[in-house]
Amino acid sequence: PGPQMLTTKLHITFSMMWTLAIANVVGALLLMVLANQVARVAFIRGHLIVPAVCMFVFMGSWLAGNQMGDWVVLLSFGVIGYLMKQGGIPRPPLVLGFILGPIMENALFITDNAYNGLSWLLRPMSLGILVMVVLTIFFAVNSARRRKLTPGDIQLGEPTRADPTISLSMGLAFLAVLLSALAPTISWPGDVGNIPMLTIAPAIALALLVIFQSWRAIGRARDDGGDTFPQRGELGSAAHFIAWLLGVVAVTYIAGQLVALPLFMALYLLVWGRCKWWFALAYGVAGWAFLYVMFDQIIAVMWHPSLLFF
Repeated sequence: PGPQMLTTKLHITFSMMWTLAIANVVGALLLMVLANQVARVAFIRGHLIVPAVCMFVFMGSWLAGNQMGDWVVLLSFGVIGYLMKQGGIPRPPLVLGFILGPIMENALFITDNAYNGLSWLLRPMSLGILVMVVLTIFFAVNSARRRKLTPGDIQLGEPTRADPTISLSMGLAFLAVLLSALAPTISWPGDVGNIPMLTIAPAIALALLVIFQSWRAIGRARDDGGDTFPQRGELGSAAHFIAWLLGVVAVTYIAGQLVALPLFMALYLLVWGRCKWWFALAYGVAGWAFLYVMFDQIIAVMWHPSLLFF
């Protein structure tokens, strides 16, 4: 349901919350009994999991609208998310913006008309929320400044080292998108254009901050004799893999998903995983059988029309 999970589909949201709570309890009990067996999963080669994961990701996206545009959006945001990760730019705010943006825009429009401008900001509830937001930002920034890992510390989560060149490029790209979105709102009526402006203005300021910090990081790396583009080699491998995913889209136009996805799974294991041909073939056949039984016979998904098969 997307954003509706916070409005008319709240029962789904609460069902998911209770499901997660119960699943955590059941999972903890099962892990106490099956800990040794589950630990063996960590020793499975990653190349054996990637093809199956890609199949589920592609088909999950396809089920959203049964159109090739969903795959284009999937790959586009996959590239954007990967570049943001390599540049050290957080991705959750971008995702939350797409989910909560329409809700906040509608609520702000109603509030602006109901309270005659920005007078609602002086109400006790609004001031309380504003104080909590300011305190949250203050403590987060203060904690980030004081957190300095020593060689003996254990770092949890993603590495903090970011590529300043990628960060600078993403900041410039975001700034260009924001400016192009801001330009048409200038000629809009006040009650319509104010809301996009209130959203875009702080986003532009943050994009400029990212650009400034990235430029300084590049300068420091150059002065220290370091590499200003440390992820150059990894980007080449990532571009190679993205080309393979684009190949899935191209083969889908020619022969359909029932050929493109199993073919990708088998070829990936042969080329990237360096598996034996009979194992890659068996993997691809198993993938085709799963696609046919689950998505064609049970779900009865509408496949994309191909040039070879109708």
